[in-house]
Amino acid sequence: MNRKQRRACGAKEPVRTYTLTDAQIEKIKEEATLKAAKKAFTAMLGLPLITLMDEFGFGKKRLERFMNKLLGEYKCFDEGYITLKEIAGIVKDETGVEILSERED
Repeated sequence: MNRKQRRACGAKEPVRTYTLTDAQIEKIKEEATLKAAKKAFTAMLGLPLITLMDEFGFGKKRLERFMNKLLGEYKCFDEGYITLKEIAGIVKDETGVEILSERED
């Protein structure tokens, strides 16, 4: 963006330019990925806990039992013992509920 365009947009400050090494860019990407993963994991653990608490009356003991079981299942997934496709298959076979569409495989 040139100076005339910046003025037209109302920009008062000059556009800053940074020079980063490949290692610095990778570090920024890793930090952003870790932050996003933590946020997503917290949401995916917290939302079911709130639902179980609000809709089904779960208290501390039952919520902790659910959370520990869920974390155990997640550990199995994280270590590669089970895939998302297998998880979807188990849920569908045992309950008839589909949790993944064919496009998400």
